[in-house]
Amino acid sequence: MKLREGLFSVDIRRPSSSVKLLGGAVSRDADFIIGLAMRRAANVVDLMGLLPQLYDPHSELLLLRLCMGIAKLFFGLKTCQPVHMEEATLFFDKGLRGSIENIVVCGGPFFGNLQWRLASLPIRFGGLVLYSAKLVSSYAFVASRAQSWVLQDHILCDSGICGMDDDYVSALACLRDTIPSFDFSGFTNKDTVPSKSQQTLANVLFSEMVKDMEVHFDMTMRQKTVFECLRPPHARDFLLAIPIDGLGQHISPVEYHTILMYRLMILLFPVDAICPVCHNACLDSFGEHAVHCKELPGFKYRHDIVRDVLFDICRRAGIFAKKEAPMNFLTGPSDGRSTLKPADVLVFGWVGGKQCVREFDRGFSSHKVK
Repeated sequence: MKLREGLFSVDIRRPSSSVKLLGGAVSRDADFIIGLAMRRAANVVDLMGLLPQLYDPHSELLLLRLCMGIAKLFFGLKTCQPVHMEEATLFFDKGLRGSIENIVVCGGPFFGNLQWRLASLPIRFGGLVLYSAKLVSSYAFVASRAQSWVLQDHILCDSGICGMDDDYVSALACLRDTIPSFDFSGFTNKDTVPSKSQQTLANVLFSEMVKDMEVHFDMTMRQKTVFECLRPPHARDFLLAIPIDGLGQHISPVEYHTILMYRLMILLFPVDAICPVCHNACLDSFGEHAVHCKELPGFKYRHDIVRDVLFDICRRAGIFAKKEAPMNFLTGPSDGRSTLKPADVLVFGWVGGKQCVREFDRGFSSHKVK
């Protein structure tokens, strides 16, 4: 075997200035980094364009979040200078926003900047976990370099290079401008860098975004209320569920579109009209009535079967209970006739001899105990 002076065989190609390692650029050449990032972003956007062929928004959103989202660019965002990734992140975000619009409103109107911001938030803040590459790039590089600071100094200990270079300093300065209220002094010394730098910076960034939303988008009282209701743990369970027909973990495309539009505060109907199902109530533009219309067979059936199963369990266990029990005993004689609706299931002598009232909401699996 012919060997060149050194470690590598003559036949091994050795680029003079740049190389791709584990899918990321190892280079100081700006054109090489930008080109590699753009090719990766273009491939991801092309994959997103195939999602409508599934004709199932539930599966489309799941694949978009887990397989075609920010994960495809994340390694490059962590290892390459943000200034060189800017063109790729803007191209990726444009494709991602278009895919979300197709899933939620099928390319229709009402998907604006507020909906894009909501969709790009983490799930604990009521978002759809479809992160914007532009937002992630603002902290991913800084967090990665900060966490590898000790390792970098160890590897380069004999080279005379220590501390962080101008790339890190520049990226940290840009992040300071993005989150001016946060104290970044811990990121200027390897001994004070947080052990979970990425999680720390992401939490701060998204928390500031949530605080700024009410002012920046001039949210109405209804929008603020809906936004608060999106944050409880069980309000987002359907986003994490894998569609499996055999286990009942599947929502029809029409229902899924409607749920996503409601969560993103998109008008369901252009003008108010009378409900075509019950013919009594006004069908408001945001579909509030449709969520609890008593004449909808699907919701009523699910509500009644859960109520009947619980009542049957109590009866078989020897627990005295009653269905659709009147609540007159909660009001005094001087108050007149009670206006309280009957309890779905009233359990007598539950804890300490007190009664227990079970109320089941029509919608996703939830209940109230009084």
